[in-house]
Amino acid sequence: MARDKHTRKKTSAVDRWRRFKMKYSLDRPTKPTSSKPIAALYWDINSVCHFRAITAESPAEIDRQIYDQMSLGAQAFIDKALFDYRNNPHTAKRLVRFTQSVGWKVFAICAHAESFRKMCTKGNALRWMKLQRKIQANQRSLEVFARARRLEWRGPLLKHAQMELLGLRDALSPDINIAREHPHHLAQTLDGRLRRPRHNGKAQRHMGDHIFIPTSRDHGRNPILRRTIWGPCRLCESEVHCDCRIDSMAGDLVELVEYQDRGIGVRALANFNANDILGEYTGVIEQGFISWDTVYPLRQGVYYKDVEGEERAAELADIDASQFGMWTRYINHSCDPSATFAYRVVGKKATTTVEAIRDISTFEEVTVDYGDGYWAPRTHPCLCGSRKCRFPGR
Repeated sequence: MARDKHTRKKTSAVDRWRRFKMKYSLDRPTKPTSSKPIAALYWDINSVCHFRAITAESPAEIDRQIYDQMSLGAQAFIDKALFDYRNNPHTAKRLVRFTQSVGWKVFAICAHAESFRKMCTKGNALRWMKLQRKIQANQRSLEVFARARRLEWRGPLLKHAQMELLGLRDALSPDINIAREHPHHLAQTLDGRLRRPRHNGKAQRHMGDHIFIPTSRDHGRNPILRRTIWGPCRLCESEVHCDCRIDSMAGDLVELVEYQDRGIGVRALANFNANDILGEYTGVIEQGFISWDTVYPLRQGVYYKDVEGEERAAELADIDASQFGMWTRYINHSCDPSATFAYRVVGKKATTTVEAIRDISTFEEVTVDYGDGYWAPRTHPCLCGSRKCRFPGR
């Protein structure tokens, strides 16, 4: 593995953004052409929101410049588009048809994506038509994605509110503020609504790292803290404790959606490559076996070589993600999965990562195989729908 592939050092927000842009946006050569424009659309929208959040907290000059450039690009595009819409409708056929199919709100959201602006003005007719169909089919997804990340889409339209354009004033009417919640506190239901994921009657909360509460049973020591015998960091190969952490923007580019018969799952909004580390499985660290829940616990282990060079495995703790955790806890099972759980030693701890085992395309569900140990005590059938399903009619 490349030394810096998933290592987070003290790099600027711009350097980090540029590094992941090559992974998740339009320029990935290994993906089908049809999936690139829609993947780039989500990436660009997320980028605007990303830099808006950075500049609101502690802006560096370069961050502010990038955000201003993104915002001005969207404003200029919307201004010209609305001028052409009103004064030169013949030359604005694409815009007319697009706004008629998805409305002004989605248009303003998409206008913040540089890739969309290029496709709208310069893209060939066939690729534009395919992109428009995908946007129309995923209109709700785009709206939730942008609103949950505080995209300022309404501002560029407000200066044109006096124009008598069909649907414009309706688009500018107030929405419920869903940006108060973390994006992964929202799941899109089959009937198009939003709901907060809950477990045993309690709302679940996003948490980017583990929680460890010391007890007398574990003598106050966190069982996942790195030990010398576990070997080097899997990212930088350091034999001593380092500051490496799993660094992935995949969590920004997934959404929680409800799947028929299987409940909430995870849908990709980018093109992920095989071997990409998508995230970690986080939660409350519990010493020993969790018996009070059968849905979210995951055993944290570690692989290492003993003093004689023999491969060993050790079980360290259970991760309880029932109330606190990341989006990774919502990944559904499949007997033909697109990702897997993997034990890793990274930085100062042992962790469980979610890693793609094959290429995952935009709008594809991210799945893992829960394993035979999960299914052994259960009698209900597997509903993954795969041709390789091992438990179809139990």
